[in-house]
Amino acid sequence: MKKKIVLYDMSVGGWGAVEYLEIFRKAIHFLPRVVVVAFYSGNDALESFFVAYSDERWSSLRPDPSITARDAPRVPFPAPRSEWWTVTFQNGQTVTFTPRLRLAANQDHPAVEAGYGVMREAAKLMADMAAAVGIKMVFTVIPTKELVYAPRIAQEGIEAPDAYRRLVEAEAARISSLIDSLKQTGQAQVVDTVLPLQRAAKEGKSLYPENENGHPLRGGY
Repeated sequence: MKKKIVLYDMSVGGWGAVEYLEIFRKAIHFLPRVVVVAFYSGNDALESFFVAYSDERWSSLRPDPSITARDAPRVPFPAPRSEWWTVTFQNGQTVTFTPRLRLAANQDHPAVEAGYGVMREAAKLMADMAAAVGIKMVFTVIPTKELVYAPRIAQEGIEAPDAYRRLVEAEAARISSLIDSLKQTGQAQVVDTVLPLQRAAKEGKSLYPENENGHPLRGGY
């Protein structure tokens, strides 16, 4: 008789790397065989920066002590309608993007760089704790809706706005660097979700809502 698999979903909207680390410390008390941690390139860098740099309890996670929480870029949220970009693909599928909002967490900015540093340090600590107690650690990075659809937009010859092009280039580089770091965290396994999602988008699969919501639908998850 096969042993029943029990899955605990301990994710909470609005969390970043600091909260992932803290909930991981609690999760290991369930004695799991596997723990999966998914970073999100759409806003985790700024969320992680703000928490780590706003509370002295997390000062050890700060990679750059020369900056403060006040150095974070100002980002209007939710994205104003004037910043939405709606695309209708050849099959009639419509998708709305918010590239300027997502670019904020991937731009060339000290706070963004520090935020990704917080993510890397949190991942290292989780991997070390997992290895110490014999838990299999799995990391992944969830890309933005914009990066997922980038190959399809290029394939259909759609002219993208400047903010979209800048986001795709910057985010792809950020994810590549983060994945390289995650692969160096002990015995942790790293799962790449970018290419599978991009392939599914090119095939016309329904992955995200048509509106500005960046959270995947069931098919995306």
